[in-house]
Amino acid sequence: MRVTVLPVLLLAAGLSACGKAPVPEGAPVAVATAIAPVGAFIGRIAGDAVPVTVLVPEGQAAETWQVLPRQMEAMDRARAYFLIGMPFEETFIGRLTRANTALEVVDLREGIPLLDMACGEHHDGHDHPHGGADPHLWMDPIHVKTVNAAIERTLARLLPDRAAEFAANRAAFDAELDAAHARVAAALAPHAGRALHVFHPAYGYFCARYGLVQKAVEEEGKSPGPRRLNELAEEMRAGAVRVIFTQPQFAQGEAAALARATGARLVTLDDLNPDYIGNLDRMARVIAESFQ
Repeated sequence: MRVTVLPVLLLAAGLSACGKAPVPEGAPVAVATAIAPVGAFIGRIAGDAVPVTVLVPEGQAAETWQVLPRQMEAMDRARAYFLIGMPFEETFIGRLTRANTALEVVDLREGIPLLDMACGEHHDGHDHPHGGADPHLWMDPIHVKTVNAAIERTLARLLPDRAAEFAANRAAFDAELDAAHARVAAALAPHAGRALHVFHPAYGYFCARYGLVQKAVEEEGKSPGPRRLNELAEEMRAGAVRVIFTQPQFAQGEAAALARATGARLVTLDDLNPDYIGNLDRMARVIAESFQ
């Protein structure tokens, strides 16, 4: 597997040679996606057959990322783009498909009941299929199996001679996901109904799967003001909250202020960690410990 993360200021040599013409028939297959976990899923299924480009660099927040012009150039010859629903993808995809008319856009949200970003409840998308929906669906390993099915189907269309290999790789990965799900469910079952206090609301699907309640400091993508911080501090003190979970891609100022005001500890979770199985196991462990 080869996963490439396009850096912020410097892209791989030779990008200037990329033209705007459609991908020629028989050209090497390359694919792309927004975030590292999905890049890892593609890599697990594709093996060494397909290079994968991840657009959001390590350490950057996917919710606020904006695609650079040079990243657009690097995408000119991709054969498929796996869309997960990050805000920047809404405008990026239209520009990308106009520049690369041979590109297949695969919406990985299809077939998954989406949650509303604001309240964590199931999203009613009759008029706008995905507007306002929480994109963090990969935090539920059962949903990842649906994602894997879409990835496998796409790769098999692009490289039919390797379809059996992709199917075997997917089956092996899905079995690992089932095992990880069982471990996480067992670890968190004693804590059903407890609140998980997080800075950024990236864990709605995880909480829904494992019987927890996500309580976020950030609201509608915005950090709270002083008045709201005081209200949150009072709520957390009343609930004897001992841990606030933060993410490495976001500033820690407000979370640190809450920790000082409440006596809670800050513990880092990373929803963009490409070591997906290992990350699930660590999350289950540290969340369970936070309730003890």
